[in-house]
Amino acid sequence: MCDWQAHFQPTVNEAIMPKVTIATAAYNVLSSCGLEAMEESVRSVAALPVEHEHIIYDGASTDGTLEALRKLGKEISTLRIVSEKDSGIYDALNKCLRDARGDYFYVLGMDDRIIDGEAFCECVTKALRNKADMLIAKVVMQDKRDVRPATMFGSYRHARMHSYSHQGVMVRTALLKEYPFDQSYRITADYKQLLTLNWNGARVCMLNKKIAYCSQAGVSSMVTEKCAEETIRVQKEVYSLTDIEIKKFLDSGFLPFRVVAHLLFVGGVFSLFMGLSIFGSYIW
Repeated sequence: MCDWQAHFQPTVNEAIMPKVTIATAAYNVLSSCGLEAMEESVRSVAALPVEHEHIIYDGASTDGTLEALRKLGKEISTLRIVSEKDSGIYDALNKCLRDARGDYFYVLGMDDRIIDGEAFCECVTKALRNKADMLIAKVVMQDKRDVRPATMFGSYRHARMHSYSHQGVMVRTALLKEYPFDQSYRITADYKQLLTLNWNGARVCMLNKKIAYCSQAGVSSMVTEKCAEETIRVQKEVYSLTDIEIKKFLDSGFLPFRVVAHLLFVGGVFSLFMGLSIFGSYIW
């Protein structure tokens, strides 16, 4: 028996408690992604060999998505489907978070999928064992690139963005309930949430394995200019940047030294990696 399998042999008391909540926001998925992609995504979660629940909040779809989801729900006991009008993706995800019972919370898009169940289970095992607030793994993008969802060493673009991919991140549910998605952001509320946790010293573990496929057909991919605006707004808010610092940041791609120093010394290994990555952009 593999280590992760042994770890997830439930006791009588644990059997009904999911180790991880997978959350998905859905709206007119059949029109945007198609039935095949939706079913593949849902079934990739159902196949996970770990105690889990999959909550899908449907925003009152009108194209047959809800009916297709309910049909899947009859086959999959771990799938919970709720359909009601919402004010957008982050409203739906906050509802998932409100109802989540898992130790960790993981967001998967309706056109994304889990590609390695064993690696996913290793993430959960490592997070539980190390009592981590956040665990970061790798994802595979639609263009087949392998991406660690953190700043890439020496990259000016990533030095600006410090980009995360939520398909590679799971966070302690109890902590996220203290930091729900900020719905004033229409595209980058997940980014703000994770950056805030990291900035405030969240305990982070990393796993150098690919766990999910990330479609690039999402809202943030389609609304590039708006996404960039919100990203700058997030960094200004989280890092408390002045207008002068923001201008220098946009001109050069370099964050103020006080931010780099903070990332180097607060938040553990991941912050160290982030800080070194930013420093690397200075000397590259």
